[in-house]
Amino acid sequence: MRITVGLSCPDTVIPSARDLGHRFVHPFSPTSQLLVATSVQDRAYRSAISLGIPVVCPEAIEGEITEDTIKRHRLSIFAGLRLAFSGFHAAERNRLENFIRENGGSITQMSEASHIVLDPAGIVSHVKRDQKVVKPEWIRECEDLGWCANEKSFLIHPKLKRRSAMR
Repeated sequence: MRITVGLSCPDTVIPSARDLGHRFVHPFSPTSQLLVATSVQDRAYRSAISLGIPVVCPEAIEGEITEDTIKRHRLSIFAGLRLAFSGFHAAERNRLENFIRENGGSITQMSEASHIVLDPAGIVSHVKRDQKVVKPEWIRECEDLGWCANEKSFLIHPKLKRRSAMR
């Protein structure tokens, strides 16, 4: 099996897996049959998903790789993501937070979030350059697909005030 190890994995993954006889392809390519990653933000994640290549966590390559191993060690939908919410009613927020946690993500403060999920009633005052502000439909899409959907279609672009040019 041709395996690619994503950049999100620790350096120790390849040597220990080679000792078990696994073969690696670098960098990720359509000939890869499996991607090993620890985060859905891994550079190769979107490519693997779009090509139908399974994405697993490092524990999957600690022995023989079978269909069952791939199913058991499939990378969680929100692995490596830190989410914050704004504008949700308590019941809906609790449901979404539980779903995120059950699927590998963590809930954090706005300032530390990789993704801010913004309900139409929500407010976000400061957004860092590396944070993504998304509509709640993104989570529903992830839930329906069973993997982390591309957030580009669900981004909310905060309107920035521009300074007038000096005359």
